[in-house]
Amino acid sequence: MPSWHAYTEQPTLAPNTEVLITGGHLPVRVMTADQLTIEMPGDRRLMAVVVDRTGERLTLALGDGTLLSLHMAPDSGFAHFQLSEGFSRQSWMVE
Repeated sequence: MPSWHAYTEQPTLAPNTEVLITGGHLPVRVMTADQLTIEMPGDRRLMAVVVDRTGERLTLALGDGTLLSLHMAPDSGFAHFQLSEGFSRQSWMVE
């Protein structure tokens, strides 16, 4: 099962928090059962598993059992977030 890196500029994954998933040189194609490592401010890191990917919606299970729903969003808040050339990315919003 693939593992993806993700980033957020917020200290929690509250509603309307943008999460940027990066794919390195591979196109980002997050699917059910994939794992995410979410980097947060203050060197905080969360691990999550995608329990459902249906269309432009994700359901994540965090390590503590919390379920989060996200929908695909335009990449707006991370315009300044520079990735190396060739890196792919997708932006998601916590519901």
